[in-house]
Amino acid sequence: MTTEATEQNTAATNGSNGDRRRVVMQVDDAGKSPSYANAFQVHAGAGEVVLDFGYRTAAGQVNVPTQDGGAEAADRVRFLVSGRVALTYPVAKQLAGMLNQILEQAERRAASQQ
Repeated sequence: MTTEATEQNTAATNGSNGDRRRVVMQVDDAGKSPSYANAFQVHAGAGEVVLDFGYRTAAGQVNVPTQDGGAEAADRVRFLVSGRVALTYPVAKQLAGMLNQILEQAERRAASQQ
């Protein structure tokens, strides 16, 4: 994310004395290369949510047992974790809200282009 785009995203926060004020966050992403993920896993712990991002690739087939004692072929998928992010529950909730908002906007744009 560029600094210019980030500066447009402001949030209301509580100041040290409890008053509401606007905050503009400036992000320095110099030297960071973009990452791509086509899969993720979510783990919930006592005080945090852990997100694993990575690549899902086909890894052949494997026989899995069935309830009747037989076996059937199933696709084997390999998940290669390329990044992990641990979030507190309040931050995870903010992320979920922002993702939901972005996805709704993208869906509205796509629907208006049809």
